[in-house]
Amino acid sequence: MIYKIDQSGKVEEIGKDTVLAISNGHSFSIKITSKTKIALKQMFSKSGRNKIYVYKIFSILVYLLIINCDLKIKEVIIDEEYSGQDRTIKDMLSQIFTNKGKEMPEIYFARIGNRPKVHYAAYNVFIRKIKADKVFSLEEVMNLTTKKDRGLK
Repeated sequence: MIYKIDQSGKVEEIGKDTVLAISNGHSFSIKITSKTKIALKQMFSKSGRNKIYVYKIFSILVYLLIINCDLKIKEVIIDEEYSGQDRTIKDMLSQIFTNKGKEMPEIYFARIGNRPKVHYAAYNVFIRKIKADKVFSLEEVMNLTTKKDRGLK
């Protein structure tokens, strides 16, 4: 069964929370706060890696969503949020899954639109109509960054 992933509140919009949801009938959502995003952006800027910040954090969030949803996911379609960056995001995901010793599902990118259940699963958390299934802290996200991302050698 193919799952779909959608985002509400883009990573680069640091004044807003970011929510990702996964669904194939059953939905699961995660969130990071704008405060967490600001701290992450500052860390990436200090390390001179601000050009990859958005794609790296998005990839980390996709990984956290897949790993924490308790679903057996073999294939996933990710809404094409960052046109032209599919290969970059997929490579970053592959690196994270490999580093954590986890099997990565088949990843595809496509326009999902505003009608599927996954869109509402993310959007309803974003507008605070419902709560996210899991909110990730700065430390939890930072644990998936590299030393280079953090400005360490």
